[in-house]
Amino acid sequence: MSRLATIGDGTNTYAAYRYLGAGRIVAEDYEDIEVRLDYAADNFAALDRFGRVLDQLWTDYGADPDVVLDHYSYTYDRAGNRTSRTNELNHDFDELYDYDGIDRLISAVRADDFDQSWALDGLGNFAEFDDDGDTQTRTVNGVNEIAGITGGWISPSYDAAGDMISAPKPGDETTRVHYVYDAWNRLVKVYDDDSGAPGDLIAEYEYDGTNRRIEKEITEAGGGPTHAHYYFNHDWQLLEERFVDEQDELLASNQYVWSARYIDAPLVRFHDGNGDGDLLDVDDNIRYYTGDANYNVTATIDAAPGEVVNRYVYTAYGKATLYDDDWSNPSAPTTDGPLYCGYFFDAETALYQVRNRYYDAALSMFINRDPIKYEGGMNLYAYVGDSPLTRTDPTGLENFYVCGRDIDSRGGTKACCASACGCYHFDIYGDQSGLVLSGWDRRRGEFPPVAGGGTVPTGPGWKCYPLRRAHKTLIPIPSPVSVPPLVLEKTIRWGPAKGKSCKDASSADILDCFRGKPKRTGDPGILENCQTDCLDAAEGCCLTGLRPATIIPPPQIFY
Repeated sequence: MSRLATIGDGTNTYAAYRYLGAGRIVAEDYEDIEVRLDYAADNFAALDRFGRVLDQLWTDYGADPDVVLDHYSYTYDRAGNRTSRTNELNHDFDELYDYDGIDRLISAVRADDFDQSWALDGLGNFAEFDDDGDTQTRTVNGVNEIAGITGGWISPSYDAAGDMISAPKPGDETTRVHYVYDAWNRLVKVYDDDSGAPGDLIAEYEYDGTNRRIEKEITEAGGGPTHAHYYFNHDWQLLEERFVDEQDELLASNQYVWSARYIDAPLVRFHDGNGDGDLLDVDDNIRYYTGDANYNVTATIDAAPGEVVNRYVYTAYGKATLYDDDWSNPSAPTTDGPLYCGYFFDAETALYQVRNRYYDAALSMFINRDPIKYEGGMNLYAYVGDSPLTRTDPTGLENFYVCGRDIDSRGGTKACCASACGCYHFDIYGDQSGLVLSGWDRRRGEFPPVAGGGTVPTGPGWKCYPLRRAHKTLIPIPSPVSVPPLVLEKTIRWGPAKGKSCKDASSADILDCFRGKPKRTGDPGILENCQTDCLDAAEGCCLTGLRPATIIPPPQIFY
């Protein structure tokens, strides 16, 4: 079936995969260190009937008995929002979440009494922010740039292009930091503050013609390497960072291998501490990664003893805290690498490099405008529509749901619909070039308004793109074709449970429905695209009216 079975170098197997149906990864096995993430155990008890993660369990199965290395469990509301996250190894970090009427996060309460809450305006800006008792208000201008912050934080300032040129320093928000951009609005220099003006240089960055950051030079800090070169694959995944001296001689390097589960899920890092090309010296190491259901790196494992070295805890919007393996000695991270949602963390600035933009977890926003303008939403600085617990933004351009399916930049059957009865909010319709035309609002059972009027065409030539957020105002349809409105059906359509409400249906009901679905020659409906995936069977059995639109994701969109 041309599915990826293993990742390795011919001698060592770094990861092996098991699948449910055509493309859903349900087990990832780090065979070399005998550590496994397994959703398939106990008849897929780790997944609910919508494919959402209930249990994220990493186990050292080489030990006798098995040792749990990392473990999180989740609950959801009927809209698909995560309502709790339980750290099964340390309940001090259990969390409860609450949302407003349009599914934006408004509170995160942690068992160790670290609590955050937000009051949001209509465009998702933080009108008020309670950061564990430190309260602030924010005002914004007409283009959602922060005009003022109370509570002691520095207020940002912007240039004419909307780039944040000074801001509160992440981790020390009463101190100002200065940013400099090139003509393409890419961050190229970061300075400390000197009485309100740029002072000492912190870091300097260079990019190639496709916006990939290929070089970084930082001021001396702690005696480590200060000049790095970066090398990527065609999916913009970092393969190697090479630290060099003034003569470009190699001092050290990190090489990364990435998981097949998600574009920003790191699998293993090989650290050559002296640049001699082997991994045998005292400063060399091999570190594997574990993560939670939102692809946050939650622990690193040293391959030699197979034991956890560090753990990571995050606020809802990504501020990271580093812990020892026993959850002691909390501190801010001091080394670069993938952390929150797998984004690359720059220790010198505490910003995340998210391909096309930089993300500030302290401000909970990007530091410059969305390069795709209002295609990504009405607020050009907002992060994932204020829903950071079930969405990620791997490109820095748009946000994507992660609560039900693997997300992958390479398309295929992983991009098929995973929800039944409104786990996700929208399906997106567009022409064969990928132009977004309209979306099916599953909550209201209708299409949002189409700018300029018109109706949504179906039939040959139109495709359904699931898992992408629709907006209140959508792109006009050229030459609209009138068709009957699509109908949202909320009952099982075939099999012994026919007529049962989808919200009451069991996995067995859905599978029986799938098996009982009449097959018609040439039918290009959903079930013809992912026939062996029971999650897509749920979509086919609980939603109707999507045919003849097929599910073929446009190649330029990350899923």
